[in-house]
Amino acid sequence: MPKSANSTMNQSTLCQERYRALHLPDWSKGNPYQNQLIKSLQLRGGDVELSDFPDGSFPLNRAVNRSGKLHVLHLHWINELIAPLFWGKGRIKLFGKLVLLVVDVLVVRLRGVKVVWTIHNLVAHESPNPAIELLARRLLARACSDVILHSEGARLRVEETYGVDLSKKVTIIPHGNYDGCYPLAKEKRDEFIKLYNPDGKNIVILYFGAIRPYKGVSTLIETFRRTLSPNLRLIVAGRPHTENIRGEVIALAEPDHRISLLLNFIPEEHVAALFETATIVAIPFENTLTSGSVALTLTMGKPLILPEDARVLGLVSDACSLFYDNEDSLKKAIENLDRIRLDKMGKLANEVSSSNPWSKVAKLTEMAYLNTNKN
Repeated sequence: MPKSANSTMNQSTLCQERYRALHLPDWSKGNPYQNQLIKSLQLRGGDVELSDFPDGSFPLNRAVNRSGKLHVLHLHWINELIAPLFWGKGRIKLFGKLVLLVVDVLVVRLRGVKVVWTIHNLVAHESPNPAIELLARRLLARACSDVILHSEGARLRVEETYGVDLSKKVTIIPHGNYDGCYPLAKEKRDEFIKLYNPDGKNIVILYFGAIRPYKGVSTLIETFRRTLSPNLRLIVAGRPHTENIRGEVIALAEPDHRISLLLNFIPEEHVAALFETATIVAIPFENTLTSGSVALTLTMGKPLILPEDARVLGLVSDACSLFYDNEDSLKKAIENLDRIRLDKMGKLANEVSSSNPWSKVAKLTEMAYLNTNKN
């Protein structure tokens, strides 16, 4: 990896002066992850900003130029960064664009700025060309100074999929909790309970979040409909990505009166009330390395129903989650839900969440920034 006379960040100097870090892109709207991370780093004395990728060629260098003196350029979701790779056709053009991507990273590093990448997904959930994206990610993982992953399982998955050895540049940092992000509106909670569990005898399963094809909501609804217990309830709360998806979800749920749909954006002030109403939360999507929905559920002290693949997240275990590997085992898990057991699992979920405050995340992130062994 490239080094120059000024490319090695002097740790003692950075500890004496306030380091400057720029996070790209700005996906903070409706997503507390970045807001909490930036805030916690700022509380530790970091001069940290959040911005979008600049337009034009060499966007990373453009970002550095725009921000002035930087010590760290911290990348998160790279959808916009690699979007030009999908424009046009031809191997020669693709090769040229890949070279430019790598050069952009390496030139930033030669300027003395550390390039850190938090890998949230193996590839984007709805990538226009997973093969090309995977190639770009392999190159980016090699070119960056440091890589952050949220679990050891994620590291193993990335190394296997990307074909890279990250042992000398990876930092494992758990996903922080969402304590204090969603205050409880008690009146709304009481309204939800009256609607979905008036006598306290129902077991209420909640799906919460955006509804997109990869989220597995249709499978969840279809599997739930195969269960027979009159005391089971399913709430699907979130905005469908398209009108076609909305229509599909409505059609699937309509024959079963136990299923309730809240197919709009859920205001922040209603989030905690919904989770308070739920007995357990189902997150049926797969193939991800991290999940804010899982972190939120643990924060709310609720157990989870998850696919086996979700063990890679690191936060979850049999103590606070029920796992399934196909639709039949999902059906069985739903049919065997026991309120007493779920209450115990919910308490353990909250303990897991409490062990990952953002102060801890910020400290570990800062250590990754200041580690001069990973230039």
